[in-house]
Amino acid sequence: TNFPRNDALGLIAADRIELANGPGDSQLTMAVAAYAQHKVICPKQTSFAGTIVGSYYEVQNVPRFYQVPELADNLPPGMPGGDPIWVISIVQESWQQN
Repeated sequence: TNFPRNDALGLIAADRIELANGPGDSQLTMAVAAYAQHKVICPKQTSFAGTIVGSYYEVQNVPRFYQVPELADNLPPGMPGGDPIWVISIVQESWQQN
């Protein structure tokens, strides 16, 4: 309802992201922040608002991409370039029963 200030979907893939590739998926409108380490695939005529980052793009049927500069300051948690996620691990080196 308030993209990208309050509502933003973040997709992260280690290999590739396939957007709108199913039957009946043409003419969709998506608002998204997406990061694919390898490839972003979009085979249908679709409109995207937001940011899509990947090493390679495979597009067909003239999709429309709309950059949303304000998204850079409102990335979903865990997205590359967004707020850091703190990971804490605890290692038990010994245990003794009393």
